[in-house]
Amino acid sequence: RQMLWIIAEDSNVIDPVVTRLLKCSQIPFVYFSYGPTHLYGNAQKNALLQFVVEMTRSFNFHGNIHPLDDDGYALAEGFELSYGIRKWGLLPNTGLGPEGMEYAAIENGKVVMHAGWAERKYPFDYNMLIFNSNIFDKLDPMTNLFWPYPGGGGESEFADIHLTSLQEVEVPCHKCQYLFYNTMIAP
Repeated sequence: RQMLWIIAEDSNVIDPVVTRLLKCSQIPFVYFSYGPTHLYGNAQKNALLQFVVEMTRSFNFHGNIHPLDDDGYALAEGFELSYGIRKWGLLPNTGLGPEGMEYAAIENGKVVMHAGWAERKYPFDYNMLIFNSNIFDKLDPMTNLFWPYPGGGGESEFADIHLTSLQEVEVPCHKCQYLFYNTMIAP
């Protein structure tokens, strides 16, 4: 399996501690600063997605993306599940929502969400996302706005560009615990 870390730092410089950690992981990475903006990470999300789109178009390939922001912690097993997603999937996120976990489930043959922010069309957290870079193929090649929301959140607005229904979402596992929100995991 191939993996590439792409990290966008909300600062005018990259952090040498993060750089050392990335080098120590022995996983190829691209680490750049974009900021500081301190606006919910939206500029960094857009810059990261723009990098992915330009890279996949330049090298004529597609791959799965599992984005994380600074409040997410993921175990390797979650990344392994990401490889099987064809278009769009969601990993359960422990530590969020009214049940202590936000997740998608198949119930009576339909995909349903168990999450907070229920008034949103797609009520899921950024860290839960897994999507294939081919979702950007239908966009105008001149597009440079990939994360369309200027405020806090934006997951629902992002999903609305690429999905017509929650039924398109793949559920790679049922309530597996590989992704954690603001949670330290003891060794």
